[in-house]
Amino acid sequence: MGLRHRSIRLRIFLLVAVPILSLVGLYVFAATITASDALNLARSRTLKDTIGTPVGNLEAQIDLERMQAVVYLAAPVPSNLAALHAQEAKTEQSQKAVANAVNSTAGSAGPA
Repeated sequence: MGLRHRSIRLRIFLLVAVPILSLVGLYVFAATITASDALNLARSRTLKDTIGTPVGNLEAQIDLERMQAVVYLAAPVPSNLAALHAQEAKTEQSQKAVANAVNSTAGSAGPA
């Protein structure tokens, strides 16, 4: 009965204000969730760019080493063994590059 002597404008204002405030609150909530997801996505893209290239290079070197190992097994001659050892050295360099990239980005990784 508290609104009995109040004007009709106040009643209409209260009827309209509650849903509008609820929509504003819902909009703020959705914007916060979307912004946090966007930040996580940007962080993961940076992580992918930092680690992805060295890992791709390591995979290529492992493929070449595998091919050299098969060639040496097919024809165990000293030239094939020398090529295999040279490729193993390149693979180890790529492995060190991946380890350095992972160690440099270990602290900047986002949440799991």
